[in-house]
Amino acid sequence: MENTLQEPKEACENLDQEEEEQEDVSTFTCEICIEPVSSNKRFKYNKKCDHQSYCPDCIQKYILAMIEEYNISEIRCPALECDKYLDPLTCRSSLSANSFVRWCDVLCESTLSQYQRVHCPYQNCSNVILNECGEIVKKTMCPNCKNWLCFECKTPWHDGFTCVQTMRRNDVLLRQLMKEKKWRRCPACNHGVELTFGCQRVKCRFANLY
Repeated sequence: MENTLQEPKEACENLDQEEEEQEDVSTFTCEICIEPVSSNKRFKYNKKCDHQSYCPDCIQKYILAMIEEYNISEIRCPALECDKYLDPLTCRSSLSANSFVRWCDVLCESTLSQYQRVHCPYQNCSNVILNECGEIVKKTMCPNCKNWLCFECKTPWHDGFTCVQTMRRNDVLLRQLMKEKKWRRCPACNHGVELTFGCQRVKCRFANLY
């Protein structure tokens, strides 16, 4: 009698297990690479749109192509005629650590490009200072090193001297120093560059901000 009552229960458990196994092995076709992909590897993006017929590898390649080849920071969903944008935090699980950091860097650069900005001229600082108020700014303090600087000519604050006078004086001193140290000017940011070791190919770290 006990065996008769347990059989339906065991049958149900076996059926549930079979259904789970079928779900695990089910596949879908990625709309980018047109390859069958296991459903448990489906790219899931639940925030703004329902287009999820993509595999994580294709999504990562798509995002990197938008960043590296087209320098696009705000990336649309790859579905045709979809105007929704992908979110880095939501897509993070489908990206490698380097890809995620690169995307965040491009987004940061895109945000900075909207504002007038200057790099702190003091040694061992180089903090980026933004003019978010939209008004003309001349004397300002670096929030990082707390030193005063001129926002207009991007030099340490020159009390009693105009920007032109300061620039001329500094140019003479800088030219002398660059000649002695054999420095060169970067064609992108115009900063002095000194090659201490390595190959002759140098990438400007501020190039994308200009």
